[in-house]
Amino acid sequence: MTAVAWPIAEGIGSAFQLEGLSGVPYLPVVHTPPGTGPSLSNQTDDITFTTWTGTVKLTSAELTTFRAWVRDTIYMGSLAFLWKDPHDKTEKLYKLLAWDNVSPLGGGLWTISITVEEQPD
Repeated sequence: MTAVAWPIAEGIGSAFQLEGLSGVPYLPVVHTPPGTGPSLSNQTDDITFTTWTGTVKLTSAELTTFRAWVRDTIYMGSLAFLWKDPHDKTEKLYKLLAWDNVSPLGGGLWTISITVEEQPD
């Protein structure tokens, strides 16, 4: 199955707002306390990915499109989608973990808080 794309290809809702954006990398390391001596650190795998949390600014029409896309296309976040990485602008596969706090800005603009998780290659 081919991954779907983020629903707003161009314009105001096509990317995260940089203000307040945070990315938390997945660190595949396990720290275990041994019976004696210093703790041990082992890399569990070589998969790396980042979870991004931030806001997206949307027009009223884009907000309607986004809500329908979440409901009908990615089935409330159960399917992955393609979107540009906020850091290096390359297209990557993501899953939508959360979307909430829809707030009006006025003038027909809205912000929505979302959390997406980059999917390993």
